Amino acid sequence: MSYFEKCKELDFDDSSWKSYFFAECSRLAYHDGTRAKRHFKRIGFTTYKFFDVEGAQCHIAQNKDVIVIAFRGTEPKEFSDIKADLKFRKEEVEKSEDTEESKDKKVFGKRAEKRIKRLVKEKKELEARLQDLSSKEQAWVRERDALTSRSKDSELHAINQYIDRLKSQEKQSLGALKTAKESGDIDAEIKAQDALASVKAENLVARQYKMRAESDSEKRKARPKPRAVPTSAAPDRKALEWQKRNEWFGSTSTKDRIMTQAAMVIHKELIDESILPNTSPDEYYSELDSRIREEFPERFKNTRSKKIPTVISGTRSAIGKNQVKLTKTEVDMANRLGVSLQDYARQKVRQQAGG
Repeated sequence: MSYFEKCKELDFDDSSWKSYFFAECSRLAYHDGTRAKRHFKRIGFTTYKFFDVEGAQCHIAQNKDVIVIAFRGTEPKEFSDIKADLKFRKEEVEKSEDTEESKDKKVFGKRAEKRIKRLVKEKKELEARLQDLSSKEQAWVRERDALTSRSKDSELHAINQYIDRLKSQEKQSLGALKTAKESGDIDAEIKAQDALASVKAENLVARQYKMRAESDSEKRKARPKPRAVPTSAAPDRKALEWQKRNEWFGSTSTKDRIMTQAAMVIHKELIDESILPNTSPDEYYSELDSRIREEFPERFKNTRSKKIPTVISGTRSAIGKNQVKLTKTEVDMANRLGVSLQDYARQKVRQQAGG
């Protein structure tokens, strides 16, 4: 593409020629310095320089009579061009002995000034909108935090009320158990033991919910990401041995279901404390047994009495004559109630005699 085809001579006194010349300069401004320099020198400009600073490009051509400055216009898709327009400011330059004062003070035409004013106005409007959106976002965050706080307070209040009811039920169960033992009522003792075990299991679960509700946000900030624990297709040897020792685990009876649920809660506690069955099996199963026994001490009294004995009945005159054989279930029940096998046998004899 050729430029300045009608510029065989420079005639700045001719207004139509001058309009054509500057139109060609505007077209040429979108090319690089190498091409522009060649065309300016072809029509008589002896000095040429190209500037490219922070997205703004400028061509300056000079001969002994005139200096031509051609700026590349703002490209709408170039953010650096818009940024450069917004940063525009007038600066004084030193006067050249070879140029007139009126030419030194030329900066931009009215169009450029209007465009800059429009861009500055749009920038201010955008900043105002961003400030408004930021204020609304902060208000929404405050409202959300307030609602979350109220929700957590209500949850804690409900949990605390539930725990208070469980404490009252536990006290009633203990009273009923004491009365049943004093009166020698085995059925009442069993019923009281079941109620006490159920209350303790529910109390354990409620305490877990309370702890999580109180420290949920702190745990999210402080707790490291849980390590991935590889799972195996079948339970390991330690798990099988532990389940064999604790036949109550996974059983369908009411008492055993309560203990199984409590064991699962304790398992989650140990995982949260980074005591894992696959990395620290000895510590894990030891701690699991310890906490289970602490929560259900009545289930682990006299656990070594596995042999089913033959017990002599309670009267001395009956020695050698009346013998009572306790079943395995009756031995387990005696151990769970915390009574000796002799006392349990005597009570069985009294019931058989009374029946």
